[in-house]
Amino acid sequence: MTSKTLAAAAAALVVFLGGLLSGCAAGQGTVADAVETLYASASVSDVEAATRQARDAAILEWGAEEQVIAPFSAPALQSAYDADAAEGARYGAQTLSFWNYYTEFVDTVAQQLRDGLRQELTEADARAYYDAHPADFARQDTMTVRITEWEGTRAVGASELDIDADTVRMLQEAHDLAISAALALRAGEQVTVDRGDGRQALIECLTRESGGTYPFDDVMQAAAVRAASDIFESELRRRIAAAHP
Repeated sequence: MTSKTLAAAAAALVVFLGGLLSGCAAGQGTVADAVETLYASASVSDVEAATRQARDAAILEWGAEEQVIAPFSAPALQSAYDADAAEGARYGAQTLSFWNYYTEFVDTVAQQLRDGLRQELTEADARAYYDAHPADFARQDTMTVRITEWEGTRAVGASELDIDADTVRMLQEAHDLAISAALALRAGEQVTVDRGDGRQALIECLTRESGGTYPFDDVMQAAAVRAASDIFESELRRRIAAAHP
């Protein structure tokens, strides 16, 4: 099943559960209880499980408040999963595990909340985020690097490469390890990379000049998306803290 198919299925699930979950929360305990039950059923008990449970519960409660979904219950989710799996089986579709079905559902609710926050932002909000986070919108610096290939104590080749916004992706594809290491260097610095085949590459940064930042008009939508994501995470932390004083 492709990522697009998964996303579409998860989005459809949110709509479907909007009706199915209505009225099912009564008598089922809290959302946190339902989430805890799901984690226990899936035998998810790693060191981060408690943190993820709290996050999931906060997302699902927030989603219900915003009417993205109806109040959440584990039995209703199981019913939705069974119905969806049966429908998929009719067409020979690969069926997600119930756990993956649940995590896709939570991720989709979270994304719809982010999208809702994004729609509320103004251009001024996006501009404020852009001004406060210049590194997020930085152009690739212009660099010249020298790469010397070594086999043991013998240099077997050397080349100089110019790296900028137009060439960095192509160079990373052709010289992945070397270019990734070079991007972390300042002018005058050097690093040695083990290529894993008995060769090593000595990478020297000869020059580096700032590429500046992209104009706001070019990245306004990206700034708004990032601002909405920041607001989402901040509100989620507030909700989790309030639920676990």
